Amino acid sequence: MEKKYIVVETMFSEQIIIFSTVLEHKTVAGNMNVVSAGFIDIIPYRDKDDLGTVLKLDAHCYGFSKSLDIKSRPKEDSILANILLREDY
Repeated sequence: MEKKYIVVETMFSEQIIIFSTVLEHKTVAGNMNVVSAGFIDIIPYRDKDDLGTVLKLDAHCYGFSKSLDIKSRPKEDSILANILLREDY
């Protein structure tokens, strides 16, 4: 499933924000300090762990934001997205 994303610089780290393709990057960014932006594919896959087969997600970032005139950083942004998708809540 394709979504959009921005990566913003906070006081201590960079954070990724993933959102619907209906919204513009610029609208979501507001006055935040955006360091990269683009599109993200989130791909479900099956994996095995101690409890059996589980559904996991993998993210791939690419492209650029026309409304912000900023490119994505495919490798770095994909790492941030995959960390977010694998967090246990």
